[in-house]
Amino acid sequence: MAKTIAVKHTPVPRPEDLDIGPPLKQMYAYSQAEFNELVASEQVCQSLHPLPVGLVRTIAKERAKLKAAADSERLAEKAKEREASSILLNQKSDQTGI
Repeated sequence: MAKTIAVKHTPVPRPEDLDIGPPLKQMYAYSQAEFNELVASEQVCQSLHPLPVGLVRTIAKERAKLKAAADSERLAEKAKEREASSILLNQKSDQTGI
């Protein structure tokens, strides 16, 4: 019973205190440059067909992430353009109204 109580009050190491070892290796024997080429080109994927299903899913996930980033960047640029044009319109209307 005393051991149970002692264990209850023993501090538990936090995840940042734990040494989990070196970073994990990639799932497949492709370098990062080769993987980026697979992500960038559908034709390269077709020429190396059949690829492992897990690799195809990883490539599709990376493509979706890149597309989402590009879409959000494009939307941010459009918003900036709209804001700049509305500021110009406001300035012109202020000048003509004076």
